[in-house]
Amino acid sequence: MEWYKKYGKLFGVFNMSKPCLTVADPELIKQILVKDFHSFRNRRTPAGNHKIFSKIMFRARDDVWKRVRAIASPTFTSGKMKKMYGLINHCCEDFLNTLDKDVSNGMNEVELKQLMGAYTMDVIAS
Repeated sequence: MEWYKKYGKLFGVFNMSKPCLTVADPELIKQILVKDFHSFRNRRTPAGNHKIFSKIMFRARDDVWKRVRAIASPTFTSGKMKKMYGLINHCCEDFLNTLDKDVSNGMNEVELKQLMGAYTMDVIAS
């Protein structure tokens, strides 16, 4: 937020030695992710890249990315996302209630990996 205030809605930064463009304009983000997605298909490859992850949409590249996106896109239309909202919100409420109950019962530490895994599976199964 500090950089947004200082540099505006579009600015460049270096992530180690790699130049990165930061977009903070909602309309431009929509343009990039929805309308011009085909021009922005290759993302930065994180360290520790294993070939099994190459087929995940966020890590796939070139033609694999195009194929995975074509398969997944019909699932995530705005209409379908609106229909999913209630189910996901219900899962989130269950997650927060569980977390609140654990903390209210005096737990100083909560095993978030297990709790987040359960939440993730709950959302996927919904």
